[in-house]
Amino acid sequence: MTDYFKEQARRVFGGLGGQDPRNRLIEDCARFVSEHGGSWKGTATDLHEQLISNYKPDRPNELSKFLKEAAEYEPGFSYESETERFKGDEGECKSRRVLTLSVGNVETS
Repeated sequence: MTDYFKEQARRVFGGLGGQDPRNRLIEDCARFVSEHGGSWKGTATDLHEQLISNYKPDRPNELSKFLKEAAEYEPGFSYESETERFKGDEGECKSRRVLTLSVGNVETS
């Protein structure tokens, strides 16, 4: 119930004061990562599916690109990306991009 009222207050404040939805998305991501012990690792699709936010983009790659750019100016937020190679079910070589997100002193409300 508390989360509902917080979200309603954010919407009203955002409508009145012009709260930047990008800042809300960074806060939601920081909260998500904090709930996972301060570090999270997975694919962009995993993140997009698991992250609950009214401000996330429609596609996983857009979310990943946004977070990469946000990490450049948000001092407590870290974004890393690497290609992980693995064997498929039939022994074929495959690869996927894996993100590692971590938070330090990103302020969440």
